[in-house]
Amino acid sequence: MENPYVTGSIGATITVVLGIAYKIFQAVNHKRLRSNCCGKNLVLSVDVEATSPPQSRQPSDTFTVREVHIQPKEPETHPPVIKIIE
Repeated sequence: MENPYVTGSIGATITVVLGIAYKIFQAVNHKRLRSNCCGKNLVLSVDVEATSPPQSRQPSDTFTVREVHIQPKEPETHPPVIKIIE
């Protein structure tokens, strides 16, 4: 059985790392970073947009639900095949 202190510290470490990454993301989102080092220009633009639909759209505007009834097909009957072997 694992030590509960080890399990708790792993979870806490993951939470702290994700929190730091989120704060860095918030700091650079929608920003343009420029660097001029050793005569070389570097321009980096970070812009992450939300991909969820706007709040004004309702699900009924997007989807239409229809009932579809499928009738089972009757099995086809074929005449018997007679093979004559000589």
